[in-house]
Amino acid sequence: HRKKGNYTEAKDLYFRALKQAEALFGATHPSVAEIKNNLGVLLKKEGHYDQALDYLKQALKIFKHYFGSEHP
Repeated sequence: HRKKGNYTEAKDLYFRALKQAEALFGATHPSVAEIKNNLGVLLKKEGHYDQALDYLKQALKIFKHYFGSEHP
C-alpha cells in the first residue's frame, strides 16, 4: 500500500503489525525494528518528519543492539 501511495491504509496496517510483533517478540526484536523503520519511511513521505525521525531512531537503536554498529 505504501508503494502505491495508499498511505492511510499502509499506516493502519503498520500500526497493527507493530502491536502484534511487540506482543509476540517483545519491543526490542529486530522484526519490530523493521516495522518501525518502514513506518518511519511512510511518515517521512507524508511530511511528518518529527514522528518519522522518532521511529527511525528507535529502529536504529534496536538494529545496533542486535547487529552492532558496524553491520551493513
